[in-house]
Amino acid sequence: MSLWRKLSSSFTRWQARPHEPGVMRRKFAFPLARVMEWRETQVRIEETALKILQAELRGIEARLVETRAAREHAVKAPPVGGFVTGAELGALDRFRKAAAVECVKLAEAAAESRQRTAAQLQVVIRKRRDLRLLEKLRQRKLDAWTKDLEREIDREASELHLAAHENAGRRKAGR
Repeated sequence: MSLWRKLSSSFTRWQARPHEPGVMRRKFAFPLARVMEWRETQVRIEETALKILQAELRGIEARLVETRAAREHAVKAPPVGGFVTGAELGALDRFRKAAAVECVKLAEAAAESRQRTAAQLQVVIRKRRDLRLLEKLRQRKLDAWTKDLEREIDREASELHLAAHENAGRRKAGR
């Protein structure tokens, strides 16, 4: 404890008395504030995981579109020199088959990625709901605290008003 605090605490005239009007009131404190912060962190973590999964899905779908386009182009492209050798036809057929296999694999990967993304979306929704519950509870507690504070201020104001009228009456009677 600092020297100033020791000295200032010894002077009773500077210490606040809870029954005196104008005394600083206690600030609103939500007892579950740390839990709410933890849940906010959880929501951010899960949203980040969802964004990663969505980016992965977009990448897979882009590769699938590119592979399909390359396969279609290879099938429809006219021969360069006007004639095609057997080796070129064989290579073209192997490319078309490989591209078809790659398209199937990418389509399966995209379907699996969609499932993981949908599951992660449900996790995010659940975490947001948990956070929203705490936010609503905090708001209800704050509203109740505000009403109590307003009642206390009204009560003190009426007490001060009555005390002022009593003092004025005593002064008149004392003359």
